[in-house]
Amino acid sequence: MPYNALVNPQIIVNNIAIPYVPNSLKIDLGLGEQNVKAVGGGGATVDSVYFDDVENSVSKVEFEMYTKDLSIELHQDWKALGNANTIEVVEPGGVTINFPFMAHTNRVEFEVGNDKMVTITFMGNPAIT
Repeated sequence: MPYNALVNPQIIVNNIAIPYVPNSLKIDLGLGEQNVKAVGGGGATVDSVYFDDVENSVSKVEFEMYTKDLSIELHQDWKALGNANTIEVVEPGGVTINFPFMAHTNRVEFEVGNDKMVTITFMGNPAIT
């Protein structure tokens, strides 16, 4: 079965479509890490135990925006909402990934000039696909 690649997805934060720099989007679904350990089964047998390391089960959405009035205003709004931001990553005709309860976590420095960009990072609950 053929699958579509995420090529130019739309980023929607709190029901607002966000203009972002192409090819700058990075997402982590927040599935955490899985570990497998060997255990002795007795009688010269070895079994494996599988478990989830939930400590790392935090999703992440990161992208770049050009520095402009809109990016400054949005940054302030996102910070003020704490972890009440919601994000959707939508590939037209394809998949939609929802990220609930996201916090804008990084410190942003806005550099003045032509073609200057800022990196925006959100972290929060695991994604819902």
